[in-house]
Amino acid sequence: MGGGSEEIVDGVRERLGREFAGGAAERVRQARSLLPRLVAAHGGAAAAQGGAPAAHGGAAVPRREVVPGVRAHLAWLARWAPAYGYGGVGSAAARCDGDLTRACLFRDRPSREDADRLDAALARMSADLAAPGDGVGILVVAPRAPEWIAGCRHVPDAGALAAALSERAWVAVLADVRAGVGPVASAIAAARDLAGSRFPVVVACGSTPSAVERMRLEVLGNRAFLPVPPPGEDVARAVWEAVRQDVATRGVAFVLDGTGVGAAAEAGRAVAAAGYLTRSFGSQDALLARWLEEVPDVVLVSAAGGDPRGLAAAADLRADPHTGPVSVLVLTDRHDRESRDAIAETGADGWIALPVVPEELDRRIRDALDRRRWLCGRP
Repeated sequence: MGGGSEEIVDGVRERLGREFAGGAAERVRQARSLLPRLVAAHGGAAAAQGGAPAAHGGAAVPRREVVPGVRAHLAWLARWAPAYGYGGVGSAAARCDGDLTRACLFRDRPSREDADRLDAALARMSADLAAPGDGVGILVVAPRAPEWIAGCRHVPDAGALAAALSERAWVAVLADVRAGVGPVASAIAAARDLAGSRFPVVVACGSTPSAVERMRLEVLGNRAFLPVPPPGEDVARAVWEAVRQDVATRGVAFVLDGTGVGAAAEAGRAVAAAGYLTRSFGSQDALLARWLEEVPDVVLVSAAGGDPRGLAAAADLRADPHTGPVSVLVLTDRHDRESRDAIAETGADGWIALPVVPEELDRRIRDALDRRRWLCGRP
């Protein structure tokens, strides 16, 4: 196998940090590439006088296509950078996101000075990401510190886990369930209730669980199960694949089914199976509340049975100036021309037929995301 567990885990932590730094630097680059359009989106002073904005030139683009694009990158950086040892980058991204939001709320438009400050902050983030971070955070939840792995922080119970989660962001949780799934699962469940959507991915290690135990772990976000004591390479590989699946997921998908009959449940499962981090909501208010802390890439709205509430929700989301780079797709079981015309009138990016055909769903989401990113100037 070669190498002790500490050496192997340190190696995967280094690799995760390096991969994250590269992806984060690309996010910074994309955010900076949108800044020339930030002021042009509103028409700066020069534009008002008939000229092109001098400092941040470029073709005029609706604000709804620019500000949310910048905010999506900032929100991603604010969420993930601390877990990979770049706490300064995460804090700076959160401040920039707040400043940009306030500029839009209180002045209805970011000024040229706002764009300059944001560009300078992003340049500093880029420089910070060029240096090694403080270390990728991985927790091990077990009654006793396991002897088969090193280089991670051990937490024995729910209290210690909650305390660790309050201190900083973590990339992954290794759950040692050799002494039974119950205590560890209870600790993770209690901590997850407090951490919400920011809880790390889970990789369980132990004897082969029963079907009920495996389901319980899956509900808690478990992405892999390893026998104990596993070779260090297996631990590293499982953590690597689980984290990449979580962070490098194709995107975040919100599924709205306000009909109360679960018409979108099948679509939600298909979206999750296609590699999207999926959140389901029973009301538009609940969806918008989550949107404040997690910006989705795509929203699927159920209009099964021709439900006008679904069409109205799609129209509201598409009309909202903060949903610019977010694709909105309507789920429908109606195939007549009038129903399709009604969907088009909402401004949605497209529709997906119910019952869901996984290949078609995947293709339509990809096409919608590609179109929306092209409109927003995002690769």
